[in-house]
Amino acid sequence: MAVSVNGDYFDWGCLTIDVDGVRYDNEFDSIKYSEKSAFKTIPGRGRRPKGRTRGKNEYEGEIKISREMFPDLLTQLGGSNWRNKIVNITVSYGFDDDSSNAQADKLVSLKFHSPDSDNSNNEDPLMMTLSLSMLDIVWHGESENERL
Repeated sequence: MAVSVNGDYFDWGCLTIDVDGVRYDNEFDSIKYSEKSAFKTIPGRGRRPKGRTRGKNEYEGEIKISREMFPDLLTQLGGSNWRNKIVNITVSYGFDDDSSNAQADKLVSLKFHSPDSDNSNNEDPLMMTLSLSMLDIVWHGESENERL
């Protein structure tokens, strides 16, 4: 069931991003992350499979940040060594006036890579897109044991 407070649903204004203890409220333009499971179906007799393997999980994502904030993020990540820095990111959703409905996803053992600069001739601000490579996503309320 979706969380609703007085008919309000989470939106971009409810989002807070924490990168290794440093909180970013409005510096990021977007964050996207996903978990994909690759498993193999085991054929049986006839047309129906008899089962499937447990497979492997893959985690990926991307984050967009303004060109002005990009140097600050790189400094936090160790300057010229930023591609090698491993961080944890917590993405929190909640209403300022009601912390009882707060939710959080944790992006575990994450590295930023593949920077892409979007410099278009229009009224939009200049943005940097960074790809995310992580070892795990802990979705809200999920424990390690439930996920095995």
